[in-house]
Amino acid sequence: MQNTINITEERLNYILETIRNFILDYPYKKINNIIFINENAFYSYMENQKIYDNILLKEFINEIENCIPIILNDDIHKIFISAFYSKSQYETNKLYNLFKQECKINFLKEIRLIKSDFHWKKLVNLCQKLREENSNYNKNNIIL
Repeated sequence: MQNTINITEERLNYILETIRNFILDYPYKKINNIIFINENAFYSYMENQKIYDNILLKEFINEIENCIPIILNDDIHKIFISAFYSKSQYETNKLYNLFKQECKINFLKEIRLIKSDFHWKKLVNLCQKLREENSNYNKNNIIL
């Protein structure tokens, strides 16, 4: 997996377009007989679908995870507050991983809801801004 801090603009654009096309073109009729217990279960299912012969959707999402905007909702807020008040490093790490997973699922939901090119471009620009900020942060914070 590529280091997401050093992901190029071109690679990020490619991944975002690939994810968008996959979500828009997915043959949802083939899962008509599957009942998901909630929306997150559906998106967890989607994450494990192959975009190409050997690449899962979640591999692309993981590659760009540092470029994904946080889309706040009650679940994300609860996880954040729980992590803030956690009493152990283990609990904090567990909540951190849950927080990241929820952010990724919310990102997929957002992509699926976007209907106009204008809103799509705004989302891509936001991801690019996060990519740039992460890149600048990495350059300006040298660990000794």
